[in-house]
Amino acid sequence: MDKYYSNHIVHIHLTYSQSIYTYSIFSHTYNTYIITWTYTYLLFSNIVYNSNVPELDTHIIQSFISRNTH
Repeated sequence: MDKYYSNHIVHIHLTYSQSIYTYSIFSHTYNTYIITWTYTYLLFSNIVYNSNVPELDTHIIQSFISRNTH
């Protein structure tokens, strides 16, 4: 699904493998992954921010994560 954040067009990917869900947010604007994180049974871990996009408003992304995964 495509969303617009801070003038970025991003695509959210979800994959599932061996009981682990992985979300990735890909920025079409920068042609790079902005953030990826994994969780098992809705327990989040390994949140990694891509420092190549420092101006991205990560609070908006976190808000999106919070709204769409609980």
